[in-house]
Amino acid sequence: MFDIAERCVTDNPSTRELVLRAMEGASIHPVLRVLSGPHLGASLVLAQEGRAYTIGRSRACDLALEHDGDVSREHLEVRVDEGQVAIRDLRTRHGTRLAGARLEPDRAARWAYDSIVRIGGTEMDLVPPATYRLEQLVGAVDASAIEQPVDDASDEPSAREPESSQLVPASPPVAVEHSPAPADTRPAALDSPTAKRDAGSAAHKAIIVGAGTFVLLAVGVAIALLLSFR
Repeated sequence: MFDIAERCVTDNPSTRELVLRAMEGASIHPVLRVLSGPHLGASLVLAQEGRAYTIGRSRACDLALEHDGDVSREHLEVRVDEGQVAIRDLRTRHGTRLAGARLEPDRAARWAYDSIVRIGGTEMDLVPPATYRLEQLVGAVDASAIEQPVDDASDEPSAREPESSQLVPASPPVAVEHSPAPADTRPAALDSPTAKRDAGSAAHKAIIVGAGTFVLLAVGVAIALLLSFR
């Protein structure tokens, strides 16, 4: 995964710029993420060593899960000490499960990065700083790839009609020994692409002029009617 991300960043300057911006804003602290439940996608950066972060249904909590009815008002305490993350169930009714095992109330337990914590209907995991940065990097690369425009095949030079100056002269006619076909009474100039384009342009201009005349006439009639009612 690291090789793929590095290659994408190296080969694409615009992607490299996006990744640098993502890396500048990335956290260097463990991040708690909500994986399921009413608050899916919520997160909490554990930025302060020794601080007790609270998780619960109360809005006063550091991570408020107010829409999960099975979570207590103050359900869980999370603390970071010397790079280790510990959690403690605050004597809740429904309890706290760490890696499937129910925790003893009011007793701290170490939260490893590969373990899932469940409280009520909410599941959470813990993301180390390196993983969090990598996910932001890959996300920036994916966003850059999606935003790259796709060239329209109709704009390719091979699909364009050749200009009149690039037309290749037609080969001289070859004599055929049979009765000649009825002569074409149309002028030869009309058979060329340039003549057809000029004729179409003239017809388009005539339509525009006719439409403009009709609009002016309609406006004049409307004005005359308005004046007659005064």
